[in-house]
Amino acid sequence: MVDKDALRKHCLDLIEARIANLGEYLEAIHQSKQNETKSSAGDKYETGRAMMQLEEDKINAQLALTQQTYQQLAQVQFKEGGDQVQLGSLVTTNKRIYFLTVGLGKIEWEDQVVFCISPMAPIGKQLWGKVTGERFDFNGQEDQILALS
Repeated sequence: MVDKDALRKHCLDLIEARIANLGEYLEAIHQSKQNETKSSAGDKYETGRAMMQLEEDKINAQLALTQQTYQQLAQVQFKEGGDQVQLGSLVTTNKRIYFLTVGLGKIEWEDQVVFCISPMAPIGKQLWGKVTGERFDFNGQEDQILALS
């Protein structure tokens, strides 16, 4: 059986690594902007700075979203003995393992593949409220819930 607290810690570590990578990328953009010298071709300089600014804005948006994801996962409360799929559920089906928390996608955990999904994702909506033994159809494939924790 998978330890949900340890799995959450692993997911938080993955998110922290993404935050650090985005921070390093932002720092590289800042350095590039500072090192950019105004050439005689003023339009080229302005175009380069504008492109760097667009990239910086994009990375800042990704960083904000990643930090929000971190906070959401850190605040998930695990309820013991839940008999229905809910936020924080670890759902084992005959095909996959789903961790219904935040949308991180497919991760490797203790020699297993776990899909960290948001309750708002299509499969999260499909699983929500289901119980052990219940069958469901997703993307034309039938699946069955074998265990909940």
